[in-house]
Amino acid sequence: MLADGCNGSERLLSTVDEETTRALRDLLTAARVSTDPLPNAAYARDAFPLAIKAAANGKTGPQVVVWPETTAEVVSIVNIARAARVPIVPYGGGSGIVGGALDPCGGIVVDMKRMRRVIAIDPVSYTVTVQPGILGERLESLLNARGLTTGHYPQSLRSSTVGGWVAHRGVGTFSTKYGKVDDLLVSLEVVLPNGDTLRTRTVPQSAAGPDLKRLFLGSEGTLGIITEVTLRVHEAASAQAKLAFAFPR
Repeated sequence: MLADGCNGSERLLSTVDEETTRALRDLLTAARVSTDPLPNAAYARDAFPLAIKAAANGKTGPQVVVWPETTAEVVSIVNIARAARVPIVPYGGGSGIVGGALDPCGGIVVDMKRMRRVIAIDPVSYTVTVQPGILGERLESLLNARGLTTGHYPQSLRSSTVGGWVAHRGVGTFSTKYGKVDDLLVSLEVVLPNGDTLRTRTVPQSAAGPDLKRLFLGSEGTLGIITEVTLRVHEAASAQAKLAFAFPR
């Protein structure tokens, strides 16, 4: 996400100065701010083939990686980056294949995986509200224990986050039955580039004006950092049968 623009803006800095790093450490503690090139190298790529090749050829990771745990901390990170004119990039499970989690402008990578709480499961409205960093497999396991499922099974279920599903406009194996993330998304909370927080209403449908959720579906983290997601859930199937077919040559 851009804390005030990136491409074509000479006013943005590509490096994070000591004052900005100190402000991040004061906010999150040193344990949740990394400036070490070795662990930061893991953020030099996602699953984008060209990014994997670049990392293999020595592309370095971001200068600073931070791990927020609350929406309030994300707001503060955005405000710190905005004041320093430094771009920020949200990072989920790193399973994207289009390079959306990379930091072409330099700056701060915001790893969302510590924001992984299940906030509420509503068995009456059939919804689940979670922080964006929870892995899909973990969420499915918790829902399955209650006889529920999102029905969203992307190939990257074990390594992708719910926030990444929304930011990448994910499609799953069972989307013909349960729908894509577009169909599952009920509401969300997003921290905008100016530090404001947008929360859409948790209602089944609305005929009042534009659907703001659509701005962030597939936005790849460029328009805001998703900090909370409410999805529709369904009753899990009572049994599953998995079949494989072989054809004669």
